[in-house]
Amino acid sequence: MPSPTPTTTIQPSGPTKHAAAKRSDDELTELRRREELRTIGRTFGAPEHLVEQHIAEGSQPNTFRTAVLDNMETKARAGAVDLRGPLGLSHRDTERYSLIKALRVLADPHDPHVRNAAGFELEVHRAYEQATGKTTDGIFIPHEAMATRALTLSGGEGSSLVGTSLLAGDFIGALRNKSLALKLCRLLPGLVGNVSIPRQITAGNAGWVAEEADAPEANQTFDAVQMTAKSLAAYSYLSRKMLVQTTPEADALVQDDLVAAVANGLDGALVAGAGTGAEPAGITTISGTYPVIGGPDGATLDWNKVVEFETGVAGGNADVDDMAYLTTPGIRGSLKATEKATGSGAFCWEEVAAVGPDTTLRTAGYLNGFAAYASNQVPSSLSKGTAVGICHAVIFGDFKQAVVGLWGALDINLDRATPALKGGLRLVVFQDADVAIRTPSSFAVMKDALA
Repeated sequence: MPSPTPTTTIQPSGPTKHAAAKRSDDELTELRRREELRTIGRTFGAPEHLVEQHIAEGSQPNTFRTAVLDNMETKARAGAVDLRGPLGLSHRDTERYSLIKALRVLADPHDPHVRNAAGFELEVHRAYEQATGKTTDGIFIPHEAMATRALTLSGGEGSSLVGTSLLAGDFIGALRNKSLALKLCRLLPGLVGNVSIPRQITAGNAGWVAEEADAPEANQTFDAVQMTAKSLAAYSYLSRKMLVQTTPEADALVQDDLVAAVANGLDGALVAGAGTGAEPAGITTISGTYPVIGGPDGATLDWNKVVEFETGVAGGNADVDDMAYLTTPGIRGSLKATEKATGSGAFCWEEVAAVGPDTTLRTAGYLNGFAAYASNQVPSSLSKGTAVGICHAVIFGDFKQAVVGLWGALDINLDRATPALKGGLRLVVFQDADVAIRTPSSFAVMKDALA
């Protein structure tokens, strides 16, 4: 993750000497506040009426920025994200757009019939290049052009992909069984330019004062977490038989495959990104998390060790109600067979029946009273002492402190270096994105758990 900006200390200022000068200072402060709110609004694409509302209410920049981030995430989870595409495509345009036609051009770029059939898709590609100043040897698929088609899935967990935006409908929904960290985090699509998310390092402290004595200075220190667009590359495979399909259902299936490739990469970086080169640092690698240590050669989890995760996060004043555990299927299996106390018949990992959003009865995992999830995205081949390649990671904390930002369009190229498999196409998908952990102390991490 990019290094935080230099720390800034804010100190209380004393009264001015002249009323006129004070009025002038107050007016200047107010002008700066208004301009900063408008800048935040432009950066995150906030509706103008929301900006003006917060200006009228006297909101401070930090308060407004938090409100905007919460609003973006709420819309993303609900499937109603405004992706703020640079092209301004209408709903009719997005329904007209065919992903398969665009990909056919990659397969047969010199075939006049293919190019003629994909005239609208190529027009969208060229318009995006002109609007953003970006170029590619492949084809740009702007998010705003990829409206999710209604698609009934057979043999799947649910039902249908219905929505109006790629990110809201698919980045979360389609990958909910695999990319769990991406489901739990704060998702910020449609970003423009670099993003700076401020955070408070130290809080001001109150103090008792004697009669007519000055109040003690309560210095607060702040820094900022920077997010910049980095290129994530992923692979996807498309059969030639799929390329000849022209139905909205086929378009939706192809779209789902492309999004799955990107989402897996984002989720992997969020959980365990190395933080070297172009790869952002993930929760298990970033410094500042609370370390839960098993032993010199790792250790199996018991009830006391499970509770230590909560204690560690609470010790840093970072505990909130909706924290969660995330670990590997191997650790989940081990904890299901581990009693809290010998002979108690109560096991660490519990499965509790609950009614899901689709009104079906499901079982949810709970560990120490918190939601618990298992995913193969969490590392399970770490090493500690003599336990080489068999240690698992366990994460606990407030996943809303983990932020995934998305910029721009999907950039899709044909992998011409790899021989086609059974006549299919191997696609390379690029997405500009970044991962940031706002407060590492909100997480406790163990990296030497034995299953």
